[in-house]
Amino acid sequence: MAIHLFKKRNLHLGPKHLSVKTLTVVAIFSILIILPGQSLEKSRIEKIAEQHGYQPCPPFTLLMGSVSIDAWVKDFSLCNDPEVDKLARYGYRGEPAKIAKLLADREQVK
Repeated sequence: MAIHLFKKRNLHLGPKHLSVKTLTVVAIFSILIILPGQSLEKSRIEKIAEQHGYQPCPPFTLLMGSVSIDAWVKDFSLCNDPEVDKLARYGYRGEPAKIAKLLADREQVK
């Protein structure tokens, strides 16, 4: 019965329909903008971090379980520090404050 209604009212939504074409063009255009944009933004942020004295941790060290987050540190020894690794397990928002407190406590002990 639904097919009969489409035929009767000529509501065929095939690939020649204007809205399908428009949606396809918008989707392709969006992908062409997003992919290079992500790369450019990542390189821009990395340059800013390098200018402020940060360096990236090697692969499979700090934040190893996080796919989309790279760890950058000023003190390279933190990349292999087990206590810091335990606190920075997932890259959540509150973790840097916990790590800062740990490092401040270490400074007081010295």
